[in-house]
Amino acid sequence: MGVVERSHIIVINHSDDLLDLYADLLTEEGYTVSTQTVFDPDLTAIAELAPVCVIIDYFVRGDAAERDVLSRLMTDERTHAIPLIVCTGAVRDIEEIRDRLEAESVAIILKPFEIDQLLATIADVRPRIPRS
Repeated sequence: MGVVERSHIIVINHSDDLLDLYADLLTEEGYTVSTQTVFDPDLTAIAELAPVCVIIDYFVRGDAAERDVLSRLMTDERTHAIPLIVCTGAVRDIEEIRDRLEAESVAIILKPFEIDQLLATIADVRPRIPRS
């Protein structure tokens, strides 16, 4: 029995420039990348794509709806098994909830970060599906 590696990643960030950077980098590494500048509270699209992970810029604008993104992704039955990676510069805010996020197996990367750190984190969280 072999292993099939899923390779689709969703990136949610308010900046088109950063989304382009993520897309270029991750595509070069062999991933298929979908990007969103605005979080869609209907998680159907994310659930249907069944990505290897979702990378999200936490507290991108500091509004309550965006702070709720992680909670929604973690608790919705369609998306709760999808690994999450939080990339954030909001160090104080993330430190307040770090224990809860880590208990839910959410990976945290503080900005600024090295590309190798991002790629290693993706490799750590990436699910592998047994081939029958």
